[in-house]
Amino acid sequence: MCGLLKKVKGTILLDGKKQTAKKRVKQSYLVMQETGHQLFSDSVREEVVLGNHDSSEKSLQKIMKALDISDLADRHPMTLSGGQKQRVVIASACVCGKKILYFDEPTSGLDFSHMMQTCQLLKQLRKEDVFLFIITHDYELIASVCDSVIHIEDGRVQEQYLLDEAGIVKLQEFFS
Repeated sequence: MCGLLKKVKGTILLDGKKQTAKKRVKQSYLVMQETGHQLFSDSVREEVVLGNHDSSEKSLQKIMKALDISDLADRHPMTLSGGQKQRVVIASACVCGKKILYFDEPTSGLDFSHMMQTCQLLKQLRKEDVFLFIITHDYELIASVCDSVIHIEDGRVQEQYLLDEAGIVKLQEFFS
């Protein structure tokens, strides 16, 4: 969906316009499940703003505070715990300025309080008209953040749900 693979079938529309793989790459940011594959800088601060020349110091500080990583700003990302690394990569996604964000198991390695901080941040991104695609087994995260759920098993869509603001799950019929 990010546009990284060339040999795929299907069409993706954004605001009613077909998106080529090249356009999707420019508009997308992927947070991988294995954070070690996307940490490259010598400090947390550098990592969070890597590739984003438009982020202000104020927005950087706000995101780092929201994810409880401000005190880690000068540390090398590879010296952090798994949950801290996860929050650094999520912070990078939040300040990247992209319209479409993909998260693969964003709460893995996070304790409950940091999971709730992450949920609040993801909800805020939704309010800012950022499209979020979250791949997860974390039902608490789904219930907190998602408004639509597609259950995929063995490469096939099994069920599709819509969640209303009260958290009530409504089964939506799916025709394959």
